[in-house]
Amino acid sequence: MDKLDYNYSAFYLLISSVLYYFLFDCSVAIKLICLFLLFLSFFIGCLYHKLIIKYRALHRFHEIDNNNIKK
Repeated sequence: MDKLDYNYSAFYLLISSVLYYFLFDCSVAIKLICLFLLFLSFFIGCLYHKLIIKYRALHRFHEIDNNNIKK
């Protein structure tokens, strides 16, 4: 899976769980599952954001390191 796919899947989980929770008249168990999916999508989104920040910092560090070696 590409990094963008994780972001889209988290967004899809977020939207679907909110729709099921608020728009449909369903049982308490379904609402609890939707709340769980809501928190899961939030966790995936936060994890994705942290991984992107670490990847960019690591890439920038290697770029600086390679420039120092070439000089």
